[in-house]
Amino acid sequence: MVWFVASRLAALDDGTPLVQNAATVMTVLSAYKGTASLSLADETEKIYGLEHDLTKSDAIRAAVAALNLGPFLTELYATNRSLAQVYTARANARAGRIDGRGGETTDTLRKAAAALIIDICRRVNAINTVLPSDEAAAAAVALFGVVKQYKLVASQGGKRKKEDPEPEPEPEPESAKN
Repeated sequence: MVWFVASRLAALDDGTPLVQNAATVMTVLSAYKGTASLSLADETEKIYGLEHDLTKSDAIRAAVAALNLGPFLTELYATNRSLAQVYTARANARAGRIDGRGGETTDTLRKAAAALIIDICRRVNAINTVLPSDEAAAAAVALFGVVKQYKLVASQGGKRKKEDPEPEPEPEPESAKN
């Protein structure tokens, strides 16, 4: 709505104060063209930027007031903040939920798995201490290998290995150029 009003008034170009104010507002709004086609997170950040840009100078604030765009912008900013809160809450809820597990979060499941692994390691160590044997020692070595691998995977936390960039082409020898 704000874009429509300001752009239509600025297009009149008849030199009246109303048109001059619209042109002032359009200088700011033109930087935000295409915002509606961005992702939700990017659009939200752009609207925060718009709010900042429309209030950073007296001339722009006066132009917004002269065009009576204040109520529309106030509603836009309030809606943007509400949307950002809902989006953040939804993202946080998604990150902590595993479907089909009774609402348990990934964090609680990870901690439970780590506690079980520690318990198993203690039992294997106890068995190997009380009844030392080649089988118990082999089981302990195998278990500690699994634990080491688990810790490595858990510490990476979904990080992906960066692919090696393509090597730069070898320069052609001087003798081959002639």
